[in-house]
Amino acid sequence: MSTAGTLLTSNPRGTTTQRPSSRDFILGTKEAVRQSWRYLREALIEGKVQKIGAWISLHTRAVEANVKAESMVREEMERQKILIPLTEAQSIAGKVVGVIVSRLNALPQNVAARCSLRDPQMTVAILEDECAAILKDAQHAL
Repeated sequence: MSTAGTLLTSNPRGTTTQRPSSRDFILGTKEAVRQSWRYLREALIEGKVQKIGAWISLHTRAVEANVKAESMVREEMERQKILIPLTEAQSIAGKVVGVIVSRLNALPQNVAARCSLRDPQMTVAILEDECAAILKDAQHAL
């Protein structure tokens, strides 16, 4: 169950607790990157070496945490099949495009004998049926 970006979970005692959602987690790490960068810039302007070193260190850790958070969220989304890996998406798209191209290449041969210049309405109906069949086959390729 989720409320305004926060997930509600039950703990072993049966009480409900709130934990941040993945989106909140990433937003928090991005904010840490922005704030640490802002303080680092201020330290650079002031020219205080100790502050600069400290803020460089904190900024680096904030960036690393952000990269790790985004990676963890992406991996979880892939695990839950909310997000699929690029290679899998390319494979699926290739199958669908292959079906469509194959059927379109065969279209003239498949419908030419049934089409008539004297009956354009029948020709349109034949082409519409064939297009619907192509789309259906493409969907089945998924």
